[in-house]
Amino acid sequence: MSHNPRQPTPRARRQATPRKPSTAQRIATNARKRNWAPSDLIPPAPLNVSATKGRGVINIVWAASPDASGYQVEYLPAGNPIWHPLANVGEMMPGAGVPTNYQHTTATIGETYTYRVIATNSQGTSAPSQPSNSVLF
Repeated sequence: MSHNPRQPTPRARRQATPRKPSTAQRIATNARKRNWAPSDLIPPAPLNVSATKGRGVINIVWAASPDASGYQVEYLPAGNPIWHPLANVGEMMPGAGVPTNYQHTTATIGETYTYRVIATNSQGTSAPSQPSNSVLF
């Protein structure tokens, strides 16, 4: 059986092509090469978002996201597939530190809510956090 030199051999076709670096890996590499300050990067999504029922409020807390100058808090009412903006936290308080909590004071009694948080800075916004636990108010 003769081999056509224009076609790769069966072995060559099975060889894996090298993987390209992910976007996050390329950004981190470029930041190291250019000596960017951390605030030159979009912050990562906040972690550990949780919600608890309080007296007349639902308390939402999360772990700080490095390089975030503020956060957008969103809620999802039970049975509704659309996330709704609830608050912008921290962006209007320069020098005061960035809070990592918010109280949902307009929740409706008898409704169940789930929350997520998005970190922001001058470079952009993170992906949304993983959703919190659901809370019946």
